[in-house]
Amino acid sequence: VKILFSFVLSLLMLNRVHGVKWSGYFFDVNLEEGQTFHISNDKYPNNTWKLYSLFIIEATCFIDLNDNCIANKFLVINENSTSIYCDNDTIAFEGFNLTIKFVSAFQSRFLCEIKTNINNNTCQCGQKKMTRTVDGEVTKVNEYPYIVGLATATNKTIFCGATIISNRHILTAAHCFRITNRVIGEYDVTTENTLRIDDNTKGTKVYQLIKCIIHPGYRRNKSACINDIAVCKINKNIEYTAEIGPVCLPFKHKDDSFIGDTVTALGWNLRDFGKKAIKLQKVDLNVEPLKNCPNSNDNNICTFTPGNDTYQMDGGPLLWKNPVTDDIVLVGIISSGYSSGTPTANMRIGTYIDWIVSVTPGKSR
Repeated sequence: VKILFSFVLSLLMLNRVHGVKWSGYFFDVNLEEGQTFHISNDKYPNNTWKLYSLFIIEATCFIDLNDNCIANKFLVINENSTSIYCDNDTIAFEGFNLTIKFVSAFQSRFLCEIKTNINNNTCQCGQKKMTRTVDGEVTKVNEYPYIVGLATATNKTIFCGATIISNRHILTAAHCFRITNRVIGEYDVTTENTLRIDDNTKGTKVYQLIKCIIHPGYRRNKSACINDIAVCKINKNIEYTAEIGPVCLPFKHKDDSFIGDTVTALGWNLRDFGKKAIKLQKVDLNVEPLKNCPNSNDNNICTFTPGNDTYQMDGGPLLWKNPVTDDIVLVGIISSGYSSGTPTANMRIGTYIDWIVSVTPGKSR
């Protein structure tokens, strides 16, 4: 009786979990920090739960199967590995991107407790210093704590922008993957466009990139950049401060087009075509229908404001302010601003959320 009651109660709890999307026998669950809930098969013998989070997901499951791997299976997909269970057991597993699939032809059952860790390196994502926005002008010092300058290892020349998404990962454009060092909290690049650490803010830190993962579908031709996105891992944890912190990813807005909204572009290539800015620049852009951007598709976000553009390929972020929470959300990556005065097709982050989560495993987030 207690077990049956737990199954019914767990299903009710699942229905109340924030971030759960249900379609037929498939549950899509976005977990937040410190969240706990339970799942079970109850009356539904063939369900799939896809769990993802920016924090480590810990799962403990009790399974009661009939020892028949043909008709009864409990599958756990953790990143790129799959484990299959067919007996009576208690199992535990963890990860950032987990899929649980239960297949049963008989009266088998399972019950899982799912919870996410509390990040000891606490820092709310998407924070921004209060300033007055002026299009195409220099940002205030550390106004955007998540902006990153990608720099060469030799002369420290910044050639691309990027964005902090965790304390070990940054997000940028795939065409920027050739770098070896990058700068966090960067502000002044000097008139020679070379980084001088002593002249920058206390938030300026230099980290080495140890791995960059290019989207497997990336390609570039004369008319467009396809899947122009990359995730890079750095050599040590970023210590979050008031000057350095992560941006929010659009988990709750991954299907949104943002057409009609305004986004802010950041980078060092936001001035006249062919001329790099010596300080971090920002510009507000309107999000246009995709039909206004030639060679675009559903993976793109089209931006344009008369007199403003991102000009050169930059790799920096397109940021959207959530009108409800005031958090700053990364909704795009500057990819192909070929010239001023025309709409620009950039990468829309929402379509790549699952891929981003799948390539950012590890304890530090």
